[in-house]
Amino acid sequence: MSPQPAAAPAGHTEAVGRTTPRPPAVGVSFADTDALPGLPSTLHARARSLGSAVRSRCADLARIESPTGDSARLNALAEELGAGYAATGARVHRVPNEAGDHLVMDWPGRDESLSPLLVVGHHDTVWPVGTLADWPVEERDGALTGPGVLDMKAGLALVEGAFALLSDLGQRPHRPVRLVVVADEELGSPDGRKLVERQLAGAAAVLGLEPPAGAAVGSGSPSPAGRPMRATTPRWASRRWTNLSTNWCWYAAW
Repeated sequence: MSPQPAAAPAGHTEAVGRTTPRPPAVGVSFADTDALPGLPSTLHARARSLGSAVRSRCADLARIESPTGDSARLNALAEELGAGYAATGARVHRVPNEAGDHLVMDWPGRDESLSPLLVVGHHDTVWPVGTLADWPVEERDGALTGPGVLDMKAGLALVEGAFALLSDLGQRPHRPVRLVVVADEELGSPDGRKLVERQLAGAAAVLGLEPPAGAAVGSGSPSPAGRPMRATTPRWASRRWTNLSTNWCWYAAW
């Protein structure tokens, strides 16, 4: 998870090693898993058709400013996120917190006896209210730019899109999936950490929605002049939506 940003030197960029999650190296591929029988090609084709919807969803979430500590704005975004996840079949639970409510979502699996997959994220950002006036959310050539897009509303939109994809195909994940979205990550998760730690016992695996350290072409941190750098996402809700969504569905099915 991300520390609070410091002023970056002019022209500072951070490299990304890989933005596409990969299935565990256990010798299993889409072709030979029975978790989603007959669906690999269908998943891929349907994911391609949903790419623009996921980019649009990410843009909408980024336009809801949610700075750390602004409980009213964070709760408004939590309400929007909860509605979106509920529409994909999740059970949504709000966890009250003075600095902004956390969210816990549960998707039932086809085999409820299996240990759940735990996914973690956050909906607070480092950007103060009003940043959008100077740095609006924009889509250019299939890539999004704007405050909060990379860290980490693209990840929140992505996982919603992946479960919408399964729902659209009339499928459920093979094992139960729990998503925890905290409201105080940019402060070091003083309250959210305890919530996440309570979910760890018995989890089959834990996946983070935040991209690797840094952005593809910029850090997204304030410049010395206090103006946001024009960083774009490393295709998190963009052209690689097809690969990302099918991999996330694979993880859910695993």
